[in-house]
Amino acid sequence: MSLFDQRKQAFEGGYALGEDMLFKVKARRNKLLGAWAAQLMNLGEGESAAYAQSLVGYDLKDDGDGLVKDKVWADLQDAGVEKSEHQVERTMQELFLEARKQLETSG
Repeated sequence: MSLFDQRKQAFEGGYALGEDMLFKVKARRNKLLGAWAAQLMNLGEGESAAYAQSLVGYDLKDDGDGLVKDKVWADLQDAGVEKSEHQVERTMQELFLEARKQLETSG
């Protein structure tokens, strides 16, 4: 194997690790976001956990962040919670940082 092939393989391995971590951070963020929204909607404990878990898979689709934001904002609106799209988006950004911090300190 040439030096070029070794470097290419190392780069691809590093990229894959980065993508895996990004997936984990977004999944954790979505779960935290679901818990935040469930609390605002006054959902019960079981409903809150189910709602938070339901958001984890949204990032598997194209424009996952946009889909998550739109769903949470619509659900908040349906529940009569007055939050703007911007507030939901800002909370997503804050929770992304929190999720990354949690994952970095846990492993």
